[in-house]
Amino acid sequence: YWPAFSPADTVGSRMRADPLYASRGFGDVFLELYGKEGWAGLYRGWSITALRAAPAHALIFAMYEMTLDAFRHYDDKRR
Repeated sequence: YWPAFSPADTVGSRMRADPLYASRGFGDVFLELYGKEGWAGLYRGWSITALRAAPAHALIFAMYEMTLDAFRHYDDKRR
């Protein structure tokens, strides 16, 4: 789902970081960025975000599986 929301995140970041966009509306900034930089400008930074998140999500998944196994082992001992 990240790719769907990346342009909105990019626009929001520009509105917070760039004084030229700070007082303008979301739609106005979106259209200007798209007009000047195209889709590449709206997805700037997405690849590094995905690369950064992949190891974190892998660790979360591994911890979830370990916890699930521990609960199953504990439940089997109680029976």
